[in-house]
Parts: sequence; C-alpha cells; structure tokens
Amino acid sequence: MILIDGHRHLPFTAPSEEAISELLAFFEKYKLFKACIYPSLQADDFSDLNRYYKRLDQTLAKGGNHFAKKILKFGAIDFTKSPHQLEQDIEKHQLKGLKLHPLQNFKINKEVLMPYLEILKSHNLPLYIHSDWVPSTEYKKRKVILEQTIGKIASFVPRIPVIMGHAGNSDSYRHIHKVLNKHSNVILETSMAPTSAELEKAIWKYGAHRVIFGSNEPYCAFDKELKLIEVLNISLPERYLILGKNAMNLFHLNKNQI
Repeated sequence: MILIDGHRHLPFTAPSEEAISELLAFFEKYKLFKACIYPSLQADDFSDLNRYYKRLDQTLAKGGNHFAKKILKFGAIDFTKSPHQLEQDIEKHQLKGLKLHPLQNFKINKEVLMPYLEILKSHNLPLYIHSDWVPSTEYKKRKVILEQTIGKIASFVPRIPVIMGHAGNSDSYRHIHKVLNKHSNVILETSMAPTSAELEKAIWKYGAHRVIFGSNEPYCAFDKELKLIEVLNISLPERYLILGKNAMNLFHLNKNQI
C-alpha cells in the first residue's frame, strides 16, 4: 500500500535537530511515501510567505536529501503580490500546488482571481481551498455558502483540480454534495472531516477517486485521521485509492520517486 499525506504543516518549533529527528522518525514509522506541506493560518504564514518558504527550505535541508524528496511543497496566492511574482515563487520553490484560505478576505470574482489562476493553469497545478468558510447570516439563520465560494472558484478553472480542504469541515460538511455534483474537478481532502457517514455517502455517490487522505498534522492527530479512513464502509481497493493512489495521479508521481 502507498501512503501519501495530502495535507500537513511544518512542526510547531523551529527546525532544530530534535524536531527534525522526530519528523524523520514519524515518516519512517508510518512508511509515508510522500507528504504535502502547506502554509498555515495558525502559524501566520499567510502574512509573510517568504518567511514560510524560508522555514520550509530550512526544514528540508536539515532533513537531508532523502527526506526532501518526500515533500510536495505547497505555497499560497498572495494578493499583495503580482501574478508575475507568484509565478516566480512557483519556479523558485518548485511548488506542487497553491492554497487559498477564506480569512485572506479576497473577493470571489474573475477580475480578482483569474490573473492568479491563469498562472496555476499554465503550470498545471492543483488549488487547495480551506473549506471552513464562515457562513452568511440572513434573518437570524445561518446560510451555508459552500457552492458560492469553493464551487464558484472551481467553476473558474474547470480543468484544474480543486481540493476541498477538510471535506467541508464542521460548518458545511453535509453540504459538500451539491459542489461535488456540479463541479467534477473538486476533490475532497479528509482531515478534520467530523463524520465518517458523510464521507461514505460522497464516496458511494461520486467515487473514491475523488477523495485524498490528509492528516493536518501537527494540528490534528495522524492516527485519528488515518483511523477515519480505516473505518469507512468501503472496499479495500477504494481505501487504497484514498490513502495514496489518487494522490499519485494528482501529483503525477510514480513508485520510483523516493
């Protein structure tokens, strides 16, 4: 079985020898083939992406070449920078995808997003969107806006994979089906999904090929997130797709890429 962590973050601490040793031991324990590392809102990475890239590069350098080859680096769209600067970041840091977070407070329209998304398209990179989007409130009732946010962005780039981070998360996990049904380019990432039942429904209806495993380490417990996949009422081949094979296809990997 190939195991790929489709969503994790840098360790809490600076890349000390002890922290790196623990990280290497973790990868060895779980036999992780690859792992995607993303900028984190909690670590304030979005306010200074250059600092995030520096910390990421330092961590990979201290982990050694073998470890560095296991990491798929994600960056983020920084709306204070030009699309040209984004392209430079992609090439300089060899990014494998980009992330958007709702608390970046960007407007969801083509005028704002498409100059950046065109860069994404030209490099054939997936877009990861954190899905804990604050619902709007009308007449004192919560209105889930998953389709008006992630769904709308996915419609701008129908040929680019859009990863719905946390499978809808705690605010709108029961409303993922409309987005999945309408936008065939949307993929679920499983970390922090609050219930196995909704994941099972999505897999049964839309296929296991549209789901990738993620742990959200170190903010979530890897064992707990892995157990969520293990207890799903799905076939073994479907489980293997979610745990690694789908990510292999998404990131154009092969088994010889150690």
